[in-house]
Amino acid sequence: MSSFLNARYAGMHPYVPGEQPHDRAYVKLNANETSLPPSPAVRAALSDALVNGLGRYADPHCMPLREAVARHFGLTPDRVFAGNGSDEVLGFVFLAFFGGDARVLPGRHLRLLPRLLFDLRGGVSRDSPA
Repeated sequence: MSSFLNARYAGMHPYVPGEQPHDRAYVKLNANETSLPPSPAVRAALSDALVNGLGRYADPHCMPLREAVARHFGLTPDRVFAGNGSDEVLGFVFLAFFGGDARVLPGRHLRLLPRLLFDLRGGVSRDSPA
């Protein structure tokens, strides 16, 4: 498989997740976990979605969402970008704005994903001194 891998990625190291509790007595707030059950309204919405919408793809243009966001911020929907979570949105941002000659000096505490996306696009990232 490595003979097919783009040479740019050969030196990359795999992501190593943080410590995972084994007894499940802890809630990992940094992993968006919660100890609270969903509210009755959320349960009803999920039930409805499972029964009526699970077999359908969502609107690929996310128009109801983009229209609502645009209206809220006084924009037009063509000025609003929606994606499947922050990972996808950041991926498109990095794809659009960063190329092989770009340089970035991210903060030390920048999430791993933006740094990884930048490196995948051929950019050069260095740790900031502070």
